[in-house]
Amino acid sequence: MPNQLADRILAGATYFFLLSALVSTTILICGCIPSAPGETSALDSFYAIRLHTPGISAQGLRLASFALCFESRDAVSCIITAGRKPAESLALLSQPANAVFDTRAVEVAYSLQKEVIYGTPVLAALFFFFSLSCFFISQFFRALSPRRMRAIAVALAALGTAIMLVDAFSMHMVASALEIAGSEVVQGFQYEKGLYYMGFQWAAFALGFCGLSTLLYGSFKSKAQDPVLPA
Repeated sequence: MPNQLADRILAGATYFFLLSALVSTTILICGCIPSAPGETSALDSFYAIRLHTPGISAQGLRLASFALCFESRDAVSCIITAGRKPAESLALLSQPANAVFDTRAVEVAYSLQKEVIYGTPVLAALFFFFSLSCFFISQFFRALSPRRMRAIAVALAALGTAIMLVDAFSMHMVASALEIAGSEVVQGFQYEKGLYYMGFQWAAFALGFCGLSTLLYGSFKSKAQDPVLPA
């Protein structure tokens, strides 16, 4: 009975960590994405980098994986950038955005999205999702080789965790470099790090690592409990 309770607690912890890592990466993916072009996003605080023109820090562009938001004193206007050209994106933003920023500003934002932000949380989210699915199968479908499914879950969780570690490190270093260089102005803009976005990057890594640890511990424990057949 104590062993069964411990196994349930371990399985529950694994579900919690992997699901939390999946939720964290999903939030990163959905950062700044509005329900309709030009509207406020519920996740407009989850941006990787913010750029603004010198002396007008109250108005800026917030960049996330697949969207950007224009921030003014009175409102926030967000659009999805995927599949749109810079001029199209600028046209969909609010009128104050057109007054402060030109197409070049949005082109810089697009370049940062492509060269810095990447959208790698999508890949990590897929690995966490499939890892969680394989672990679920190993728990409830005993006919499908639980040990093999658990091993696949471990491998997928390891990949997702590794991706988030690399993503968090690279994003932090690049954003810090831009922020430092921004004091001298780079391409006419100054830059700020998105603290919530980076916090969730590290949270996704930490939760993925905890999920990976519980998966590995459960695998070793299950192997140790297997009956030893007589020679």
